[in-house]
Amino acid sequence: MNSQELWVQAYGRLKSCKTISPTQLKQFHAFIIKTRPLPLPTQQIINPKLTSSTEKNFTHILSFLNHLEKPDLCLSLYNAIIQGLPSNPNNKASSLLQVLELLKHMLVNGLLPDNYTVPSVLKACAQSRALREGQQMHTYAIKTGLVLSNVYVKNTLMRLYAVCGVINCVRNLFDEGPQRDLVSWTTLIQGYVKMGLPREGVEAFFDMCDAKMRADEMTLVIVLSACSKLGDLSLGREDK
Repeated sequence: MNSQELWVQAYGRLKSCKTISPTQLKQFHAFIIKTRPLPLPTQQIINPKLTSSTEKNFTHILSFLNHLEKPDLCLSLYNAIIQGLPSNPNNKASSLLQVLELLKHMLVNGLLPDNYTVPSVLKACAQSRALREGQQMHTYAIKTGLVLSNVYVKNTLMRLYAVCGVINCVRNLFDEGPQRDLVSWTTLIQGYVKMGLPREGVEAFFDMCDAKMRADEMTLVIVLSACSKLGDLSLGREDK
C-alpha cells in the first residue's frame, strides 16, 4: 500500500471517530512522522479531534505539533487546540500555562495571533485573573488594530479588566471606538455593580436605553441587583 492509499485509509478512520483516544493520537503521530506532509482534508478533520484529547495529552500534543511543517502547521490548527483546551476550575493556573505554552509555540513558528487567538488567550487570563499577561495581549491587540476593529476582542478585554477589578480600564475600552453591542454594555454595567458602584451601573443602563439598545434578561438581572443595593425600588420598576 502506497503513501496516498494509507492517507485515504487514515482519513476514513478519523472521520468515523467522535474523539481521539490517547493510543490513537500516538498512532496518528507516528503515521505523520513517516508520511508527512499532511493532506488538507485530514488536517481539517484532525483539528477538532485533537481538542478532545488535550487535557490528558498536552505534552504529546506539543510533540505532535513539533513534527508538523507549514502549511500543515497553521494558525487554524493552533486556534482549534487553544479553544478546545478544557478549563480546570481546580487548577486554573495550569490551564493558563497550557494556553501560554501553545501561544509561545505558535510565535516561535512564525504565526501571529489573530481575532480568534486573542480572545481565547484573554479568556484564559480572565479565568486565572492573570492581569499582567492580559495586559500584554491588550498591547498586542492595540498594535494590530484588533481592539478597534473587532468588538469580540474588545468585549473579551473588557471582561478581563472587569474580573480583575480595573473598572477604569473597562470604561476606557468601552469609550474607545464606535463598536459596542449588548455584551459591551452588559460588561460595563456588571463591572460597575461588582466594584460596588451600583449607581454608575444604573446610569450606564439608562445610557444604553438612550442608545436604543434593548436589554436582555441577564442585563436586567444585573440592573435590578444594582437597584436593590441602592435601596431604590422605584428605579427597578422604571427599568422594567
